[in-house]
Amino acid sequence: HWRIVFNGNGYDESWKTEAAKRGLMELKTTPDAMAHYMDAKNVELYTSLGVYSKQEMEAHYETKLEIFVDAICRIRPDVIAMQEVNQTKTADIVALGRGFDVRCDNHALRVTKALNESGLNYRYFWHGIKTAYNEYEEGLAIITHLPVRKTDSVLISKKDDASDWRTRYALGIKVGEEWFYSIH
Repeated sequence: HWRIVFNGNGYDESWKTEAAKRGLMELKTTPDAMAHYMDAKNVELYTSLGVYSKQEMEAHYETKLEIFVDAICRIRPDVIAMQEVNQTKTADIVALGRGFDVRCDNHALRVTKALNESGLNYRYFWHGIKTAYNEYEEGLAIITHLPVRKTDSVLISKKDDASDWRTRYALGIKVGEEWFYSIH
């Protein structure tokens, strides 16, 4: 309980340091949080407390994915930058990727497939960065419907180790003369 309770300013830089010390993730957006909904520790929490079964949680993820995709279909953003996009380490590989290959349950892949099934023409770009909870591979993704001229991936930390949470990258796409980056 006290590991999570924080009586300070959650928007202040000091919270990031404090959250890291406590082993807590800082998920600022719904897509970031959705990507972790089915993490093993979350499934264990909800099932052990009798809140949901794993099957119910899987159904909820599908519903949230649908809501997210519907919002994108309405808004039609040019570029969507995503962080901590996960996939299960044991899922089937469906494409080659930077860092880690892309697996069939990759969140960015699933979002992009759903968008394209809705009649939109989006593509995703992926860079796998690290492993999480010994069960997932996490990385960066950028989803866009614009023509991409070039891609880039830059190590921005001193660490380049998939087993170290401090490993950080920037994934970029060049659209026209502009660069867009997703950084984590």
